[in-house]
Amino acid sequence: MTQAIHSKLINAAAREILAPMGVRQKGRSRLWYDDHGWWLILVEFQPSGFSRGTYLNVGVNWLWSNFGYFAFHEGHRVESFVEFEMEEQFNREAHRLAERAAQQVRAYRDTFHSIEVVADFLAAKAHKGGWTLYQAAVAAGICGRRADASKFFDMLSREPSHAEWHEDLKQRAVELSKSLQDLSDFRGRVNELIANARNQLRLKEWPSEFF
Repeated sequence: MTQAIHSKLINAAAREILAPMGVRQKGRSRLWYDDHGWWLILVEFQPSGFSRGTYLNVGVNWLWSNFGYFAFHEGHRVESFVEFEMEEQFNREAHRLAERAAQQVRAYRDTFHSIEVVADFLAAKAHKGGWTLYQAAVAAGICGRRADASKFFDMLSREPSHAEWHEDLKQRAVELSKSLQDLSDFRGRVNELIANARNQLRLKEWPSEFF
């Protein structure tokens, strides 16, 4: 099937600006990713079902969540919809959006340069509960902060369930919390979650031990 001109322009701009940074395109889609093994920076040139053009979403995906699909755990929409009007106009816009995406990628690389920094960042947001609380617990456990991880997992297990996914998440928290006494076991379980997520997302193989 012939690719629409606005999609061609987006991909060309992304190849010119993002690819030299090591950001990769997922197949022939409008999703690009910056791979850090246990986490990804996602760049999505999101289409609209109503008009030719694109939104720009940039954010972070923590792979220990093991969703089986790409997800924005931090960040998301950074540019509102840009409509295709004519080729010259949209080519300029595609390059502008790709440059904005590159700026956001560099910012996330600088911000989340270590698991310890990520653990601090997530701990400050743990009060939001749900998946955020789970993310904070896992990051704390990886860093060897058993008390924080145990506290976060316990808080999550005590949340009232409001959906099937929430009950499943609470059960996962209970199971992971049991391994906190042996940090090598805990990290091994997290490594398995990450490896499984990478396999489901068809990302290239990384060493089995991420931490």
